Amino acid sequence: MMVIAQSAVKLRAFASRNRETLDEDADILGLAAANAIAALSGTFVVNGSPTQTAMADRAGARCQLARIALAALVPVVVRFLTGPLQYLPRCVLGAIVLTVALAMIDIAGLREIRRESRGGFTLAAITAVAAVGIGVEQGILLAIASRCSATSATVIARTR
Repeated sequence: MMVIAQSAVKLRAFASRNRETLDEDADILGLAAANAIAALSGTFVVNGSPTQTAMADRAGARCQLARIALAALVPVVVRFLTGPLQYLPRCVLGAIVLTVALAMIDIAGLREIRRESRGGFTLAAITAVAAVGIGVEQGILLAIASRCSATSATVIARTR
């Protein structure tokens, strides 16, 4: 469930940023197929990896051929560069991931949310802080719980 939620958020953000059409069904179908193959082969759960998507996006990988080329490059790196990369300090890897993650923050989008809905902005801010502070899954669960409780309170207030 978390992989689908994370993928949907990432898909919306990058589609909006690049002015592309949105096809969440195809994304979910692709994730389902990849995870079915992963389950049959005994590997880890597959997700859309927002940081890798952001890195590809920043490198200009917009077309399908660029994404296929990147996918083909991964086994080459794993096979031939795993040894040398093991000496890369973890802080360097962390800095790379942090830089990419910070670039994913859409300040203009947050301003637009704030103009349209203070509650929506508050929910986005709480979710972001929770995702960074306690983990992505917990942040998403907190957002879902907050949204459900706010919706329930609205329904109860309207019925009175």
